[in-house]
Amino acid sequence: MFCRGEDGYHFNIKMVNPTTGEETNKKVNSMNFDAYRLMIRLDVDNHLLRYHRLFQQYCVDMYVNVKTERLNFIRFNQSKFGQTSTFTCVTLSLLKDTRPTSVV
Repeated sequence: MFCRGEDGYHFNIKMVNPTTGEETNKKVNSMNFDAYRLMIRLDVDNHLLRYHRLFQQYCVDMYVNVKTERLNFIRFNQSKFGQTSTFTCVTLSLLKDTRPTSVV
């Protein structure tokens, strides 16, 4: 899918100010990265949209990545949120190492 060797998402991608083009101190999260990659633009052909079922699987994988990042944030910042809730513990245990394998 990425025949030009594009890098994927990683934690150290810095946001860029759209008006000046300079990097900011904020980091890009996986949801923003994926939204940018999937965006339809008039002047650029998005080759990802041509992969049909493989594109659907890619979207499912990106959705799982976003949810995993959010759950990890909750897990590692639990002291900031207060006591560990039963819902958080059950959700983390159910989603640990789960990943959809196919798209219908």
